Amino acid sequence: MWLDIVNAALFGCELVTLEQFTDILNLGNTYFYLGMLNGKAVTSCMTILHEDTSVLEIVATLEEYRRKGVATATIDKALLDLRQKGIKTISLRAETDGIQVYKRLGFKECFVRTVAAYNWKETK
Repeated sequence: MWLDIVNAALFGCELVTLEQFTDILNLGNTYFYLGMLNGKAVTSCMTILHEDTSVLEIVATLEEYRRKGVATATIDKALLDLRQKGIKTISLRAETDGIQVYKRLGFKECFVRTVAAYNWKETK
């Protein structure tokens, strides 16, 4: 289910395969979270730990379930678990539409990155 949420919410197709997911799962320092709403899996995230630091990655919510607080609750659980494990620093990369959610959770913006895209069909 976790992989289904990630592929549907972030990519709209199967970009992350079961084999890749299994490789990540077997690292031993990665934790996966699944947020439910009315018995349905609608959001996901994962944390990767290294010593006393962690990164929060692949926060994904199915489009029709966004802005309902499920991702926030799921991230809250991940952050609580990280605190209990003694993690001191947590970082993440955020899309523009998620920045306010992370700020409400206590994250502070460190820098802004610009990504540019090139489309062959639009270039003459």
